[in-house]
Amino acid sequence: MTDPAPRLHYVFLDLECTGLTDVDDIIEFGLIGTTVDLQVMFEQQLLVEASDRAWQHMLDTPIVRDMHTTNGLIDELVAARAAGTLPSVADAEQQIITRLKSQRRRDGGPLILAGSGVWHSDMHVLERRTPKLRRLFADRRIFSTDVFRHVSLETTGEPIIPLSGSNHRALDDARHALEEAREIRRIFAGRA
Repeated sequence: MTDPAPRLHYVFLDLECTGLTDVDDIIEFGLIGTTVDLQVMFEQQLLVEASDRAWQHMLDTPIVRDMHTTNGLIDELVAARAAGTLPSVADAEQQIITRLKSQRRRDGGPLILAGSGVWHSDMHVLERRTPKLRRLFADRRIFSTDVFRHVSLETTGEPIIPLSGSNHRALDDARHALEEAREIRRIFAGRA
């Protein structure tokens, strides 16, 4: 008998960090779990505590500080720090793993990491900061929508779908990548 319940296949992920060096930490996770046909099963956004060193590095790096000031992330982090409600990266990692395992694929295979920049950026941050979470994802199957976006820009001068007011918040960026993925699938379905 087959399991009629939809199962998790893709995890669209975006991370906001204090920067991109080895000193830096993850400060926000945005995840969207979908079925193989890109139907949303869940969305999750988590703010995370950064080390004092990473926090200071963010404040000392104008481009990162300004971006996270403009998008409101620093204010949210300050308020959550003051309230003592920010989980550690390890606690956030375990919370995410528990959720992903509870909705795992029927065949027990690895999940497919998806999103924009997941291959050249997020995967490496996951490996460094959340290695247990990283191991849940397939090594060689990654759906990195930015590759298709760049081909579209170079070929037509237009993105696959317009980026409407990106604010560099993790869940919003994951949602945009999901919309790109749906459009990419629509384009390829037209060729079938």
